[in-house]
Amino acid sequence: MRSTSLLTIILVVFTLTLGNSQNFKFRKVSKEEVMEKEHPLEKDAEAAYLYHYRSSYYTFQGDGIQLTTDIHQRVKIYTDEGFPYAEFEIGLYDGGSGSERLVGLKAYTYNIENGKLEEYKLDKDDIFKEEINEYRTKVSFTMPNVKEGSVVEVRYTVNSTYYFSIDPFRFQYGIPVNKLEAKFSAPKTFTFNMRNKGYYFVNPKVESKQNPHTQTVDMSYVYNESDIPSLKAEPFVDNIENYRAGVNFELSKIEIPGSYYKSFTQTWEDVTKFIYESGLEAELKKEGYFREDLDPVLQKNSGQGERIAAVFEFVKARMNWDETYGYSARNGVRKAYKETTGNVADINLMLIAMLRYAGFMANPILVSTKSHGIPIFPTSDGFNYVVAAVELDGQLVLLDATSKLAVPNIMPYRVLNWNGRLIREDGSSVSVDLSPSKKAKNMINLSVQVNEDGSVKGRVRKQYTHHRAYGFRNENVNMIEEEYLQELENEYSGIEIENYEIENLKNPYQPVVENFEFYKDEGVESISGKMFLEPLMFFTTTEHPFKSEKREYPVDFLFPQTDSYMVNYMLPQGYQVESLPESTKFVLPDNLGSFLYQIVNRGNVLQLRVSTDLNTDVVSSEYYEHLRTFFREMIKKEAEKIVITKA
Repeated sequence: MRSTSLLTIILVVFTLTLGNSQNFKFRKVSKEEVMEKEHPLEKDAEAAYLYHYRSSYYTFQGDGIQLTTDIHQRVKIYTDEGFPYAEFEIGLYDGGSGSERLVGLKAYTYNIENGKLEEYKLDKDDIFKEEINEYRTKVSFTMPNVKEGSVVEVRYTVNSTYYFSIDPFRFQYGIPVNKLEAKFSAPKTFTFNMRNKGYYFVNPKVESKQNPHTQTVDMSYVYNESDIPSLKAEPFVDNIENYRAGVNFELSKIEIPGSYYKSFTQTWEDVTKFIYESGLEAELKKEGYFREDLDPVLQKNSGQGERIAAVFEFVKARMNWDETYGYSARNGVRKAYKETTGNVADINLMLIAMLRYAGFMANPILVSTKSHGIPIFPTSDGFNYVVAAVELDGQLVLLDATSKLAVPNIMPYRVLNWNGRLIREDGSSVSVDLSPSKKAKNMINLSVQVNEDGSVKGRVRKQYTHHRAYGFRNENVNMIEEEYLQELENEYSGIEIENYEIENLKNPYQPVVENFEFYKDEGVESISGKMFLEPLMFFTTTEHPFKSEKREYPVDFLFPQTDSYMVNYMLPQGYQVESLPESTKFVLPDNLGSFLYQIVNRGNVLQLRVSTDLNTDVVSSEYYEHLRTFFREMIKKEAEKIVITKA
């Protein structure tokens, strides 16, 4: 065994040494790279970056400054789950005052065919350019002839006149990186704020040398790293990109002593005021287009809460979201109102204008959605969404009319992302916590008749409130009942469902309520004359959501929540309880949550109460081990059986 282990170590060391001595020149892919069957360090990796190179530096273009970025990536595909890494997208921006241009794109796929290394060039006809909006375009392509074992390689350059805006450097991905080389260079007269992100640190070597493109003395930050581990998304994470290693360079100022000075440093106040004055303010002042339609709605409602809800429902009913984000109205609120369709800003700026017209202190809140990430430093690119807020009795009422199913303070999941920035009419702004304040509940009442033959029948009542109701409606508002019940029967251990009823499915202001009767032929396990009941039956938690031993980023439950169960068991005539699980309660530290389990024997009736409470939406990683223990003990407790036997 010792010799085998030694041989394994030697082979791994040899493989790593070989990997680190690879030829990373473009189109110098080796036969050994293509033949590799699995990653030497992460055996289950679906793909890996064999080489990841980026260099960003400044050049002069005519009379202006240009930021040039060179990219070279070599990717190994191990399994078919890795095929998405053979698909590429390159975003480009063209705002009129400047532009980004893609040049020199070359790409190849490498396979072993009949024992020989073959390469396949990406055809120009397979490169697609798509206009995302008036400012952004996307170049996309899928590599040719990709299969398990392929190596794909891409090289290109992006030239940008937006020299003050540097795309973040990414060092960590959902797959391992064997070799990383990255470099950022800028003249010494440029001052930058460096902001690292993630939990895997890659330290730069700082150099000073002559830039042949600008004839200036540049400061260079050189990153050279091997064997960067993957960081994969786990359950309950907002956006894994927020936690992968990388660095941002924020241009602070350009200063040439005695000749030139320009500051680029911004505060959130600067950013929000600029956004407000660049378009939001003008759109919010328009009201003539809706007065005639809105006045009758306001006349029917007198209370403040009623008027807010009436305006909100009026906008929701009239407008249809085109599913595009943005904090700027694409075609203007007046045109969007006429066409009854608009982007996020069209709809929610319209809502704010109507609320102001109705006499409320209503203002926009700039938001970065979960998919967009968390803004690291003040920049207008940090936001991609806008919602409405009404300041009422010292509280904020949050509104998003893009969702037909939303109600005041129950917003779509996509915007529940830490903090937003509220902008008042004078252009001042303040940070606003977007975390839901109301606890979403899933309350279940279960009545079960246990029969002597082991079959069970009973009735279930389920009630969903707040964000739990919102989520249920989003998934099922257009349900085909027969299909839904088939899925439910399969999910609930093959029970048979009858007399199904649902209340308030399309009324977002009320809890969703489900009622149904059920039957299962073999609902109870019988051994040697004893019956073993699973107390929560088909609602028992069986899978632990936190499988990783360590976690360095927060756990995002989206909203505070409660799952509660009230179960009544009617035992067969002539049977009695032999053993019951013990009642218990355990809690998470700092009032983060609790689990309650109470069971009482009342003759031939058993009464069970189980409640799991999570009192916050986001739990810091420092509590991760507590969470793992909490869920492990909860699952263990729910698995304990009730034993009954004939008297």
